[in-house]
Amino acid sequence: MNEAASRFHQKGVKLVFITLGEKGTYYSDGETFGLIKAKNIAMKNATGAGDAFAAGLAFGIVKDFSVKDMAIFASKCAEQTIISESTISRNISESLIYREIEDDKNQSD
Repeated sequence: MNEAASRFHQKGVKLVFITLGEKGTYYSDGETFGLIKAKNIAMKNATGAGDAFAAGLAFGIVKDFSVKDMAIFASKCAEQTIISESTISRNISESLIYREIEDDKNQSD
């Protein structure tokens, strides 16, 4: 992943995100990189998950998140879509995503 990201960075791409399905999301900004592990969830519908991920990234860019926080936020957006029967989760909201992130932090402590 680091080599692939490095090639993108050499071509001028500032932020690299590689989604790996159930293995998680790799992220890099050329200095900071890592892997956000995917949460073990029951998938109901994958349609729209990529769009939700992209929307989460856009939100992170607007809010000036770190590259890692962008990957975390975007991954949580995709998760909410995957656990929804609908293509677009009716429950997804900024506050829900923040709660999900906080819950994961509390579970890992």
